Amino acid sequence: MPLSATNIRVLEDCINTALYKIFSIGDASCLLQMRIYLGLSSISNFIEVRRRNFVDKLIDSGNHAVVLKVSCENLFY
Repeated sequence: MPLSATNIRVLEDCINTALYKIFSIGDASCLLQMRIYLGLSSISNFIEVRRRNFVDKLIDSGNHAVVLKVSCENLFY
């Protein structure tokens, strides 16, 4: 089940707050630079990469029926 936009925003805020406190960041541009230096992309991108990796492993394992079922379920939810 995919995360809602609200849940993604809450996770982003948690990461941003932690970075502000850990590195004593003063503004949003510094926060963005710190996220780039640390390799912390957005939560949405992270979720998409994890989903793609999961589906790729399912396809490689030969469980095409499972992949098709999951894909069809995701289309209707």
